[in-house]
Amino acid sequence: MNLKHLEYFIAVVQEGTISAAAKRLHISQPPLSTAIHQLEQELKTTLFYRGSRQITLTESGRFLYQRACTILDFCNQTCQTIEDLSRGLSGTLKIGLASSVHDFFLDEYALSFHEKYPDIYFELTEATTYELLEMLDSNTIEAAFVRTPFPSTEFDFIRLCSEPIVAFGYEHFFPEQAKDTLKLSMLSNAPLILYRRWLTVLKKEFQRLSMTPNILCINDDARTTVQWAMKGMGIGIIPKSAADSVKSTKMKSLALFTKKQLSSDIICIFSTAQYRSNALQQFYDFMHTKSR
Repeated sequence: MNLKHLEYFIAVVQEGTISAAAKRLHISQPPLSTAIHQLEQELKTTLFYRGSRQITLTESGRFLYQRACTILDFCNQTCQTIEDLSRGLSGTLKIGLASSVHDFFLDEYALSFHEKYPDIYFELTEATTYELLEMLDSNTIEAAFVRTPFPSTEFDFIRLCSEPIVAFGYEHFFPEQAKDTLKLSMLSNAPLILYRRWLTVLKKEFQRLSMTPNILCINDDARTTVQWAMKGMGIGIIPKSAADSVKSTKMKSLALFTKKQLSSDIICIFSTAQYRSNALQQFYDFMHTKSR
């Protein structure tokens, strides 16, 4: 198995047919078909079901596709790192961002880092915290800005800030006795729109109170929670900064309490096993210095 065969295989999967993949790769169909056949012979398995109009992956094919993408990404990253080393203090940082921390990252860190190191560029991947942790583990990205809570990891991390978790929605959803703060027990009947990371925490708290929450929607993006709340679907549970980004006097936002005020930390995570290019090391040192 060689990298060229994997590249051909990925092209066939993504294009859906041998002819379309050959066109994308700027080669004729016979050598592409031969390369795929050789790959199947070497692996002693069938990778595709050949239909009249489109190929379908076998179970082995699906597994190989995932691994092949990871392998080629790693090879490309290796080449990029070597190129960065030859150029000195320049290069590209591959950074993952949870959607709700983008503005914080840009305002607090990206602008000042760019002023200091103008020849280092950014390649951003926006995904859920759980997806970013997987990407960091597979070396697809080099650092990730995420929010707590999330599963414990073996990563190196820098705690950047903490902010309150708030209940956000139209006033008629809130109980009359809720003025400046809100106890979770007051939301037992309100339709809740939950950012997924808070689902386990809130369910445990409701269970402790011997109450059953009315969960209308669970999602993976704070922006989705905000949008649903603004459509009048219910009360969203989100970080305060996400609520503050909405410029509407019709919406209400109250700090949420259980035994104590709920909060979420923004954390920058680095892999402990990953090789650090000059660019990544400068960013790592910059983050440590700026967060003190």
